[in-house]
Amino acid sequence: MLLVTSGSSGSIVVAGGVDTLTVRQLFVTNTSLHNTVTLPPTPAAATYLQPKEFPALPGSNPPPAPIVGVRDVVMGTILNIPNGSPQPACRLSDGANGIDIQALGAAPAGATDDLLAWSADGRVFRYTGDVFNGCADADPATAPLFTPAAADKPAFTPGPGSQILPIDATRVLLVGQSDPQKSRASFLQVFESTATTLKPLGNAITTEGLRSAAILDVAGAKYVVAGYPTALAGTKKAGQVLIYRIGASGLETTQVATFNDAQPEDNQSFGRAVTVMPYRGKNVIAVAADNEIFVYFRATLEDGSDLYGETRQGK
Repeated sequence: MLLVTSGSSGSIVVAGGVDTLTVRQLFVTNTSLHNTVTLPPTPAAATYLQPKEFPALPGSNPPPAPIVGVRDVVMGTILNIPNGSPQPACRLSDGANGIDIQALGAAPAGATDDLLAWSADGRVFRYTGDVFNGCADADPATAPLFTPAAADKPAFTPGPGSQILPIDATRVLLVGQSDPQKSRASFLQVFESTATTLKPLGNAITTEGLRSAAILDVAGAKYVVAGYPTALAGTKKAGQVLIYRIGASGLETTQVATFNDAQPEDNQSFGRAVTVMPYRGKNVIAVAADNEIFVYFRATLEDGSDLYGETRQGK
């Protein structure tokens, strides 16, 4: 398992391992790409992706790893790359100009993944996974496989913190956040993603204040875990997490469960980050607040049925 997190100013820290922990720090401040572009210090997006082979690791595909986006540049953070070898990096274009990356996501393409990129002007692009084979020229070796037509373009212009989350082999969830300096609008919608089309499925959820989302898989049933850290819990601006079911026709727009701290406090920021992690063979939900983390080993839907629960052996 690998974790991408903000490190010291102008860097990304990637940590991974099972029995031992390996850490790689990727500096992006004043970093140039073949002397053609200088990168700003703030990464815009990241995703977890199975890339194709690249020259520094010949003969096999590298293991899955985080890919970081800064302005129009994507960079690998491959932990086992040989010392002295550069991380793969490439500029992403629309076929003519570099795009302004706001979100990245993986799209399965056989044994490896393609890359999805959501730009600041609302377009979504799909690039083949070999964009990480060492390309460091002004543009990728190939143009994007598709630029969605107006009818297929997501009805939302993303800002910093937006996400593209894979659901299965053909569907992704677009998680849009607006620029916090302009509004608090947000966006959740399922899309069918193929090599040539991006098709919306069902309706979008546009409840304000969304900060983070994750996909929960429970015995093949799919759910969206969405964090709203400024939402009211009772009379307190403490934050909450809403759970939505993903059906065959897209996202169900009425939540099936709501989580918040049992003793909510103002400015607690419950839901500022959410994730799903394995525990004893099950996927469980973890929620970050201002200075603590909540892990749900049992979760119940609003209709009283168990979403999942820890299995305990009787005496």
